[in-house]
Amino acid sequence: MYLKSAVVIVLVLALVKAEPFKFDNYRVYTVKVENDDQLLALKDLQTGPHHYEFIDEPMRSGQEVDLIVPPSYQDDFESLVTGKEMKVEMIIPNLQKLIDNERPQKMASRAAEDFGWDDYYDVNTIYEWLYQLEELYDEVTIFRVGTSYEGRDILGVNINRNPGQNPGIFIESNIHAREWITSSSTTWIINKLLTATDAEPAIKDLADNVNWYIVPVLNVDGYEYTREHYRLWRKTRSQQGFICVGVDPNRNWDSYWEKGGIGSSANMCEITYAGPEVFSEVETRSLAEYVLSIRDNLNIYLAFHSAAQMILMPWGHTTEFIEEHEDYMSMLDIAVTTLTARHGTPYTYGPTYTTIYPTTGTSSDWAYYALGIPGFTYEFRGRNPDTGERYSFVAPPDQIQPNAEEVLDSLGALVGRARELGYINGYGKMGKNGVVLTFICILATIVSCEKARYDNYRVFTVGVDSEDQIKVLLDLERMSASGYDFWTSPTKIGRSVDIMVPPHKSAEFEEVMTTYQFATTLKVDNVQELIDNEQPKFKARDGEFGWTQYHTLEEIFAWLDLMLEQYSTVLTPITAGNSFEGLPIRGVLLSYRLNSMIPREWITSASVTYILNEFLTSTDPAIRNIAESYDWYIFPNVNPDGFRFSHENNRMWRKTRSRNGLICRGVDPNRNWGHQWQDGSGPGASNDVCSETYAGPEAFSEPETRQLADFVLQHVDHIKVYLNFHSYGQWILYPWSYTEDPADNYDDLREIGFAASSKLKESYDSDYTVQSSFDLYICTGTSVDWSYGAAGIKVGYTYEVRDTGRYGFILPADQIIPNAIEVLESLVALLGKCEDLGYMTL
Repeated sequence: MYLKSAVVIVLVLALVKAEPFKFDNYRVYTVKVENDDQLLALKDLQTGPHHYEFIDEPMRSGQEVDLIVPPSYQDDFESLVTGKEMKVEMIIPNLQKLIDNERPQKMASRAAEDFGWDDYYDVNTIYEWLYQLEELYDEVTIFRVGTSYEGRDILGVNINRNPGQNPGIFIESNIHAREWITSSSTTWIINKLLTATDAEPAIKDLADNVNWYIVPVLNVDGYEYTREHYRLWRKTRSQQGFICVGVDPNRNWDSYWEKGGIGSSANMCEITYAGPEVFSEVETRSLAEYVLSIRDNLNIYLAFHSAAQMILMPWGHTTEFIEEHEDYMSMLDIAVTTLTARHGTPYTYGPTYTTIYPTTGTSSDWAYYALGIPGFTYEFRGRNPDTGERYSFVAPPDQIQPNAEEVLDSLGALVGRARELGYINGYGKMGKNGVVLTFICILATIVSCEKARYDNYRVFTVGVDSEDQIKVLLDLERMSASGYDFWTSPTKIGRSVDIMVPPHKSAEFEEVMTTYQFATTLKVDNVQELIDNEQPKFKARDGEFGWTQYHTLEEIFAWLDLMLEQYSTVLTPITAGNSFEGLPIRGVLLSYRLNSMIPREWITSASVTYILNEFLTSTDPAIRNIAESYDWYIFPNVNPDGFRFSHENNRMWRKTRSRNGLICRGVDPNRNWGHQWQDGSGPGASNDVCSETYAGPEAFSEPETRQLADFVLQHVDHIKVYLNFHSYGQWILYPWSYTEDPADNYDDLREIGFAASSKLKESYDSDYTVQSSFDLYICTGTSVDWSYGAAGIKVGYTYEVRDTGRYGFILPADQIIPNAIEVLESLVALLGKCEDLGYMTL
């Protein structure tokens, strides 16, 4: 018997062939799973092109599954059936013959004016037809859900004859790529709603008195792939690892999502792979965001699938009934009765778990969970009720109209019963408050009040010896869902990178490193141990402030207040506005400008407060000279939201805390400035809203960066040096960050930087490298580049302070004072050289 193998390169080669995959003499069997031994045997079968293919994934004993068997595996299958005493029935003797009969027009695109329901159309033809409807009917509006992984538009149509009055129903169709009859039936229903006459009162009622939001094809990439390459493709087309493609988009929603377990697969090559994380797929994430944006308009959510002939309701993850079980069963009972009356198609109905099989992370369960409204899944017909012919997903086009007719009939009955029960009026039976409270629960799940832990996360230093290795690492870094956290970015051959690897990614990481011949060194064996040891065992008492521990934002603010009171003659409070969450961006004027933008870099704000204290209290003549000779604008922390979040929730948080989409938070504030900002489509930043280096939707989208820039511009005639403190790496970096072209005063910037680095080495022998930011790595929209290129401040540096990677961002508190001392000493040398070169005159 052929068992699953780690070698699946043949699968990939087959999937990218230009010609559509052929299923000549492939047979389809229905297998009754009677015990766990049979279930395990089926789960162990190798699947994919040229191998077995499950139409229904085996999930539990007692289930019937449809299995595609290639001719080369026929003997193997018969041995399996005999050995495991399985009960099977052949339902399709030649799958390719069924596929050939499915395509009467040979898949040719047809003009929108020729659109009908005797063929299956590509996405572009469907869209052309929708736009034609928008021109013809005043009640039709096209809406855009988003863009797919491969860059295709995901469009929907809104039909509403009584804006502001009609209750809303949302239909999501063709989320599974191979279920063609769903989108074709959906377009038939759209057409019928628009053309129904008074002689069809039930349909006319639906058209006149319901606000319809309908997405005919959600999984546009997968759908086109089934047309051009592999008819039975089910998933999205996102890259998963290096050899697997796609996520099951109906296992990827934030409703009891799990990667593996009873309702989905953790194997990224399986057809029910749930994805690396909830809403990892742009298609599901975009649809959820759109639905939430109109949630006050919606009363029912419908998901169209095929081909089990069922209508399903929550839950998929448990046998427990929902509170509204009886009401929902009543709606489904009349819907199924009405559906069957049209053509005699038998349907069953009930909770997903017990009616079909366990599922997790489904869209209809999410609608119930997130919106508090009925969420139902239709599984359309999979056989001809007149002849008994089984065709599963490969429905001949002559089945489109009868299927759509019976489904539309059932919708009329379902809506009628929903009205009687109070679900289709106003905001539905739960009421508007129920929707809001449920959504808040979702956000609580996503953000989580529990403090993130990094037990057994490891950090590796990875050597980079070739351009191919750089490309591999850049691909990993760009994928926000990859799970890896790049502490340093891959930039050039010869420069190693530090990568934090979660424990569940260890095997994959090792495979990638081996496959591409990376040299790796384990730098941190357990990140959580570093975090636990970052603060001293015996902290200062409440109200005491010092530099032997890291302080919270509130403690820093309290200390600033104390300093302002004690040194009122030399300190003035200043502010750069408020953060996204309403926290003040506080500073003091003794004068010049230091800041901490990246919240996980605690050493920066700790060192800045130490330096400010030294300016106020030191008796060292060199320090007194620079403290009293210049005005200092000092902002200990310009990302207060992120800094607080890194203390209270997630120690490794980097970005701001603004909301970007449904589940992603924050923008990299040092990619968001308005000089050479770019949207992430090129090198230097990311356009993935979940990425650590997401540049934001536009330059200065973040109140923190926008207000700080405004503050600097208000005082720009007075400011001669701009300093930006980060960690880690021990670098002194000058412009530019986005180009290798030298800055106008390149020689002076290097001379000033070397003066500072030489002084840094004196006290603790710390080696700092002086170079342009570009030579470290490409980045766009940075604050120092902005200060130099937009504000005209000709001396600007980014300090990347201690260490070189032993602790990374999690520098022990006993390093605060030595780090601050050597940085302060370097400032003396830096400003002295600026004076020598004439940069400090007003």
